[in-house]
Amino acid sequence: MQIDTQTLMIVLVGVAAFAVLLQAVVLIAILVAIVKAAKMAGAKADELRTAVIPVMERSHALLETSHNLLAAVNPRIESAAADLSSITHAAREQVSRLEATADEIQARVRHHAAHIDNMATAVLDTVDYAGRAVSGAVRRPARHLSGVVAAARAFAEKFSNTPPRKAPAPESAPEDKNVAV
Repeated sequence: MQIDTQTLMIVLVGVAAFAVLLQAVVLIAILVAIVKAAKMAGAKADELRTAVIPVMERSHALLETSHNLLAAVNPRIESAAADLSSITHAAREQVSRLEATADEIQARVRHHAAHIDNMATAVLDTVDYAGRAVSGAVRRPARHLSGVVAAARAFAEKFSNTPPRKAPAPESAPEDKNVAV
């Protein structure tokens, strides 16, 4: 069997036509699938849009409200921060002055305490000296007087006939047998 070129050509053209037709069918199927996917994606996008847009609008409103609130509160916050800074600075200055005053008072107290201690020591020394002086001033004449009285008594006893007086004997305490020492 011999196939002539014309038949071969017809068969090849038929196969080529079939391939082109098959390719066209595949392309149409792809086109239909793409159109279907596009419609589905459009529907999903619409669903997503209907769900997201209200959230975005609420978020936008919330952001605007937050921005307005921050814009309104910002000067107050800055003022409060400035006030707090000045209060802190003033408190530091007051504490510094208070420490200096406390140190000065403490130094004065120490000085006055030392001065009072010196004064008290001087007073006590003077009292002690005065006590010794008074004691010495009283003791010396008392000794002289005692000596004169003793001499007068000895003289009187010597020239008088009365026997010399004896010193009385100390009385002994009654013994208590029930007392334990």
